[in-house]
Amino acid sequence: MGTIVKSDKLARYAHDGELVAVDVTDFLADVLNQTKADGTPKFSANTQRAYGKAIEDFALWAISQGIEPKQITANTFDKHLSYLRTVQGVSESSIRIRVPALKKLVSWWRRERILDKDTHDDIIDGFKGDAKVKSQRQKTWLSANAVREAIDDIDTNKIKGIRDRAMAALMVGCGLRRNEVAEMQLDHIRPISGYTQNKKYIERWKVDVYGKGSKWRPVAIPQWALPPLTEWLDCLDMTLDKTVAIEKPLFRKIQKGGLILDDGIAGDTVRRAVSAVFGDEIAPHDLRRTFAQLMADGYKANGEQIDIQQIQLNLGHESIRTTEIYLDAQTDMLDSAVDRIQL
Repeated sequence: MGTIVKSDKLARYAHDGELVAVDVTDFLADVLNQTKADGTPKFSANTQRAYGKAIEDFALWAISQGIEPKQITANTFDKHLSYLRTVQGVSESSIRIRVPALKKLVSWWRRERILDKDTHDDIIDGFKGDAKVKSQRQKTWLSANAVREAIDDIDTNKIKGIRDRAMAALMVGCGLRRNEVAEMQLDHIRPISGYTQNKKYIERWKVDVYGKGSKWRPVAIPQWALPPLTEWLDCLDMTLDKTVAIEKPLFRKIQKGGLILDDGIAGDTVRRAVSAVFGDEIAPHDLRRTFAQLMADGYKANGEQIDIQQIQLNLGHESIRTTEIYLDAQTDMLDSAVDRIQL
């Protein structure tokens, strides 16, 4: 009945002596390889890997259950997600990554007329319910002391600890998303110099971040984050002034014996590093919220008005409203800002 996905693993599963036709090969080619109008990929390399794994895992599971696409209902995906949670032990954060990929597969099947409209709508509504009930988590902001203690407590006697410490410092100090960390290269770190508005000459380091929507944004590296970074660069036989010409991953895979490989890391490695440094209850995105809040706290500590536009630019947000959410900003109705208007 034909191959399903280009994977040797599929050969392990058979139904009545033949592979069941859960054909997602065309989906992977048509959807994950899409490009934007300017020719850049619609999905990052990490997103393609994550979505591809989610789709392949579903296809393998469906084959093992003897399920074909035209037999699929909302209950099919409920069973699959339950299988991932209870049998495979997949975390809720990983489930949240898989659900968008499965939704795209369902929508693609609808466009290819494999599923009828009612079945498609039922499945999509089921995903929405799953997200509302099972994917919610408490948003967290860490204090400066909590960040300092966590970073200082990392065991740097091992190479992995040195790498994770540098990773944590850049995530909190530069507000990086986990995919931005995974895709960062050595030549993204560059020196910058010039005069401030107060005519003070500054020399420092910045990182050029390749973010959402294939857009670049520059973010200055705070001075306290440089020592962890340079310690990791030492492990790579590298110094800051040499990074500008090296097009290789900044953060690398590490073997059990401490051997640093040339291969870059995936988003899941970043997530595990964050859990190792800050605890399982802290997600990578919590560090972006922390980055925003600590900048706002810094303005207040210096007696300055919060420059929310600068925080927005550093985060790479399209909308300033998103930045306000990161800051957990709420209207003060007692000591109201409107009282500053003197007429």
